[in-house]
Amino acid sequence: MGLAEYNIDITALCETRFSESGSLNELEYSFFLSGKPEGERREAGVGFAIKKDITKLTEMPRPVSDRVMTMRLPLSKDNFATIISVYAPTITNPDENKEASTPSCSTPDQEWAALQQVVYNTTKTYLGKPNRKHQDWFDPNDQELQTLMSRRDQSHQRMFQPGAQEPPLQHTKMMHADCYKNAPVH
Repeated sequence: MGLAEYNIDITALCETRFSESGSLNELEYSFFLSGKPEGERREAGVGFAIKKDITKLTEMPRPVSDRVMTMRLPLSKDNFATIISVYAPTITNPDENKEASTPSCSTPDQEWAALQQVVYNTTKTYLGKPNRKHQDWFDPNDQELQTLMSRRDQSHQRMFQPGAQEPPLQHTKMMHADCYKNAPVH
C-alpha cells in the first residue's frame, strides 16, 4: 500500500539509500531526499514525502547531512512549523554502521547533545539568534538565584513566626532591593 491509501499528508523517510540531495515528483506526492555523496555506500538517507495539494512550500527542505534534513512549512501569514527528519541506525544494523553514524558520540548524553545542537542550529537558521532581555533561570547565575530564593524563604518564615521583629513592608523593600541589586544588566 502507498501513502495515498493511508491518506498521509506528510511523512519523514529514512533509509532512502538515495545518493546526493534532490527531489522527485510523483503523481500525488513530492519527495525531498538527502543521502551520501555519489560513489559512497548508500546505507542511510533521509527525506520527506509531501502531498502536493496541502501546501506550497516557500522554502525547499534543507539537507543537513545524509542522516538529518529539516523542512519549514507555512501555517499562516507569519507562522511556520519546522519538521526535522533524523535517522539513526537500528539495533539490527552492524556495529560499524552504528558507530559510523555517531563518530563523536559515545554516550547517550553526547548523542542527545548532538541532536540538541541540530535543533538549535535549525532554530537559529530560521529564527535568528535570540535577542533576550532576560536570562534563563538555570544558567550560570543559578547559584546566585538559589541563594536569593533561600534568603527570601528564610525571611518569609521569620516574618510569620510569633513575635516577628521585621514588619512586612520593610521585609518587602529589602527583598526587592536585593533582587535588583544583584540582577545582571544587559
